[in-house]
Amino acid sequence: MPVTSHGLEPAITVAICTRNRAGKLARAFDALLSMAVPEGVTWELVVVDNDSTDATHEVIEAYSDRLPIRCVTHHAPGVSGARNAALRAARGAIIAWTDDDCMVDRRWMTTIWREFSEDPDLGVLGGYVAPFIGTVTAPFEPSAEGRMELVATGEMMFVNLTRIATCNAAFSRAARSRVGEFDEQLGTGTWAGSAEDWDYVYRAVRDGVRVVFCPQMVVYHHHGRSEEQQRSVNRNYAVGRGAFYCKHIVRGDLLALSVAWCELRVWTGNLWRHVVSVSTWISYLVLGAVHRAVRIP
Repeated sequence: MPVTSHGLEPAITVAICTRNRAGKLARAFDALLSMAVPEGVTWELVVVDNDSTDATHEVIEAYSDRLPIRCVTHHAPGVSGARNAALRAARGAIIAWTDDDCMVDRRWMTTIWREFSEDPDLGVLGGYVAPFIGTVTAPFEPSAEGRMELVATGEMMFVNLTRIATCNAAFSRAARSRVGEFDEQLGTGTWAGSAEDWDYVYRAVRDGVRVVFCPQMVVYHHHGRSEEQQRSVNRNYAVGRGAFYCKHIVRGDLLALSVAWCELRVWTGNLWRHVVSVSTWISYLVLGAVHRAVRIP
């Protein structure tokens, strides 16, 4: 695998934000070592260490002679702040995101490079997040029929926002300049707990950036959560979305209101079967909205 010369500007920056996941980070690095790199394409790996206290630094050092790593330290809590640190540090024309608990498919970078090379207007690319099934080399052939462009209509926006996550996404330099940075009041490590990726992709589509979901762009997610941890994550998803909706609706954004209405319809459509779970989900949405409301000037 070619390693980027630090004297050259890379074509692609791969960004990983991490905190106290040394073991999982090593697996993520192993997948990057096995990844196919398009001929002639140089790249760098920006790792943002969000104040880890485990062996994260030692893992980064152990791989520094095999991967083109640049480590950035970000002290303030919250993944959005860490992502913004990565945005500022990235030198590549494309910044490709994955997470420390994900393993990229061998064709991941090849797919990203092909998509941006063939579509000069492409601003944001999202891909499929597959469950980890024991080995990242296990056969997995997603259908090309799932490919779609995100459009600014309420129902389709809600459906498609659920598809694109920052554990498997890529932004062009032009899109980064147009959309700006992540909202540091959203995301893991903040009171909201999630939705920084929803907010970024939503702002991109609303501002006219071309956003595409490509099912052949694959990462394998190995979260290893217990049932209790998954309940906490689900709560954070709802609280974060409530905050996201409030942020835009109070500014008179009718598209965000339409997206929120679509989510409520999806949940209340099963009300007769899941009264408790629906009411709980809605209460979390409201909680997130209230928290955000008191933070908006």
